Amino acid sequence: MVIGHPEGERYKITYGYIKSDLKKVRGNKVLEHNAYMKPGNSGGVALTKNMKIAGINIAGTFTLTGHFKTGYMIPYDIVQENINNWKNN
Repeated sequence: MVIGHPEGERYKITYGYIKSDLKKVRGNKVLEHNAYMKPGNSGGVALTKNMKIAGINIAGTFTLTGHFKTGYMIPYDIVQENINNWKNN
């Protein structure tokens, strides 16, 4: 489940599944998913079916005709690791 505020909408919720193992995209370790996103969903949360935080959305890709293709999220454990590193510095 992806929750965000794209293009001025409030609490837009969409559903999908994780499409890939952890991979590097533009220097970030990310997971691909297919829960529909629009511009503005970046920073929104991705949740598991058990309502646990799976990650934070950072980007999406679209076809040349503007249809959603793939979403990218940073997994929660990497987000938490970065927060802990920041607090310790």
